[in-house]
Order: sequence, then C-alpha cells, then structure tokens
Amino acid sequence: MTKASLRVIGLYLLISVVVFDGVLRRLAGPVAANYFFFVKDVVALFFIIVGRGGESDRVRSFFRLHGLPLLMIALIPPCVVQTLYLDPILALFGAKQYLLYPWIAYAVFRVMGELSLDKFERILKYILFLIIGTSALAVLQLELPSDNFFNQSVGGETMEDFSAGGYLRVCSTFPFVGQYCYFLNFTFPFLFCIPRIRANASAMVSFITRPAVVIPVYLAGAFATASRTAVWGGGAIAGATAICLLFTRRWIQSARLVAFIAILGACTLMLNVFLPQTLAGYSVRSAGELGYSHVQEMLDRISYMLVGWISEADVTIFGHGLGTMSNGADQISHAAAQIRSGGFWTENDLASTFFEGGCYWLVIWMGMRLFVIFDAIRVARSVRTGRMAMFSAALTGYIIVQGFMGTLGIQPPLAIWFWIAVGLNYAVAMQDANATAQFEWENHLVRISRQQVQPPSPT
Repeated sequence: MTKASLRVIGLYLLISVVVFDGVLRRLAGPVAANYFFFVKDVVALFFIIVGRGGESDRVRSFFRLHGLPLLMIALIPPCVVQTLYLDPILALFGAKQYLLYPWIAYAVFRVMGELSLDKFERILKYILFLIIGTSALAVLQLELPSDNFFNQSVGGETMEDFSAGGYLRVCSTFPFVGQYCYFLNFTFPFLFCIPRIRANASAMVSFITRPAVVIPVYLAGAFATASRTAVWGGGAIAGATAICLLFTRRWIQSARLVAFIAILGACTLMLNVFLPQTLAGYSVRSAGELGYSHVQEMLDRISYMLVGWISEADVTIFGHGLGTMSNGADQISHAAAQIRSGGFWTENDLASTFFEGGCYWLVIWMGMRLFVIFDAIRVARSVRTGRMAMFSAALTGYIIVQGFMGTLGIQPPLAIWFWIAVGLNYAVAMQDANATAQFEWENHLVRISRQQVQPPSPT
C-alpha cells in the first residue's frame, strides 16, 4: 500500500471516527466509553504522520501555514510549565488541545490537493452522504422512545432531562447535541458544492445528492437539534460567505448565494408543513419569555462571548492551567475536576483561553486564528473557477465564524472540523489552479494546431 493511499484512508478514518464517535462509545459501554474519547486523537496523529514527507516544492510553497504550529510549539512552554505544577497529565492534555490539531490542516491539503479531481469529488460525496445519513437518523430519533439506544447518552442514561419543551434534542450518531451541531456547521459549505458533485456523478448519486434532497434533509437535522448553534451557526456562515464574496468581487456567486438563502427559507416552510416535529423543539427554545425576545437573547450571548466576560475575568499572565476548561479534562485530571467543581465553566473560547493561558496565551492563540482567517480570505480570492470559488468562499465563511467565535481550544471535535476546513480550502485552491493550468495548456495546443493547419497566404 502506497503512502498516498494511507493518506486517503487516514482522512476517511478521521472523518468517520468523529462522526460515529457517539455510536462507538454507546456500544462500548459506560466504562470503556472514556477510553474511546481519545480514539480520534490517535487517528488524528496517524493521519498527520502519514500526511507529511515527500511533498514537492510547489506543494510546500502553496501552503502558507507551515510555521504556525512550530511557532506555537516554541511559545507554549511557559503555559505548560505553569500547568505542570497542577498536574503533569493535565499539562500533556492541555498542550495537545493547542498543538496537535493544527497539523491536520496540512495533512488534509496534502491528501485532497494532490488527488485527481474525481477522487477529490469522491471525498466530497462521502461528506454529503454523511449529511443525509446523520440528518435522517436525527429525524428518526424524534419518533423513537426516550430510552432507545440512540436516544441515550454515552453513559447509558436517558436524555429526557436534556429536552426543550418536552421535545428531545437529538444528537444523531454523535455523543452530544453540541458535537452534532459542530458537524452541521462544518458541512454547511458543502451545500454549495452540490452542482460540482452532480456534474460527473452516476445517475443514483446524482439523484441522492440533488439540492431538493440534501438541503431539506440538512435543515431537518439542524432544526431537530433544537440548537441555536446549528441554526444560527448556519446563518452566520452564510453571512460571512456573503462578506467574502463581496470582498472578492464575486458578483455572480453573490447572486447565487441570495438565491440559495431564498431556497433555505422555502425549505424551512416546507418542513413546517410536512415534518413539523423537526421544528417543534426549536420553536419552543426560540419563543422568548417575559418580553425578552429570542433575537435579543442571542445578541446578548454573542456580546458576552466577545467582551462581556472581561468584567468577570481573573487577570493572570500565564493562566490557571492549559486544558482545565477543555471537554473531558475533569474526567482525567483531579486538578481540573477541583477547578470545575460546583459547575464552574468558562464556556466560550476567549474566556477559556484567558483562564487557561492568561494574557500571554490569549494574544498568541487569537493572533494565530486571525492570521488563519485573513489567509483563508486570500486563498478564496485566488480561486478562479465559478463553482470552486463558491465552495471556497463558503469554507472561508465557516473559517471566519469559527475562527472568531468557535471554542477551538476546549472542544476537540470542533477543532478537528475547523482544521479540516482550513486544509480543504487550500486544496480547493490547488485543484482550481491545476484545472486552470490544464485549461490554458489545452487552449495553447489548440492555437498551435490552428497555426499549423492554416494555409500559406498567396504571394
């Protein structure tokens, strides 16, 4: 087996492990489920290792984020030393949150940027099929009893207490609703690559992946979660995509985006008629109460996420320990469990980074993310093909939203999706550059052939 094949297998495996994490951990049982928590890290490490080495100078120069993980490795030691005093295991776990996942971006770029176009599109089809499968299961969960296998937590308990107005907040194949929402946000840009996928697909794939199927199914899954992260997250990505398209002067693609948003609205109305149960939980959560509208609640949450937490922050230079606020840290570290006793949790990423790494790490971590965002916009501007440009702009929209607001430092699944999107955006640009070069070369050959067959002019 070649290393190129191992890279492709590694990518499929990484995506599959994160998507089916909840099913695997439920099947493993409450005790073994804690060990499965780290399977995605092992797979990510394998994928990163096989994704390196043997690249050409063109590939190396095309990807501009090589130095970021190395820079973070060089700058993180003060925070690691600070955490070592609390718990050596926590120091390793916390450093992993920030240092492991960024390498995924380059591995994804290597895999998808160097693939032939049909194999590149095959991976996109797989993700579209995952959208359909996970959303179909989410809708089915609404009809299943609360003690059904799929409606139980990874610990085996019913999730009835975690409901909205008596309606279950389903999580499909994922362990928690939040992780399903992260996947839905990540796959929102893939709705824009449907025309590209269907152009060269078989009759069956073309039918399954038609917009009239994928878009309503995606929306059904998003609303079935009854989560603002899934619904408002998609809206935020669409808004960021619009900004990216306008900034890069893609007027035709901007018009297509407006049409796409109109289609989303029409599909939502159809769901309300034909599958009202999918919107029931979200309708309860978005109804507002005591004169406090849902929109105002969301704006207040966003305001607190960006600046409101500052008034409650405990100012330190190097923080209180990397990983203390990360998902699962309290299960492996006594120090993290003590800090989070009584339900204390910073929840949003700015507050979490400031608590874990202090002023020092907040500046480094957010500075790195801003660099990734601006470079993603640059990559989107370089894409010339219409359909590829739309997909790249949507990926950039996702990178903008999650780069600014995503809890990348405390939620491993979200971090994995984010860095896959970053690498995929580069791969889209490289596939576009290859296709453009091929098109120009073919045109050049046509011009030469025409010149050769042109009859000589009479003297």
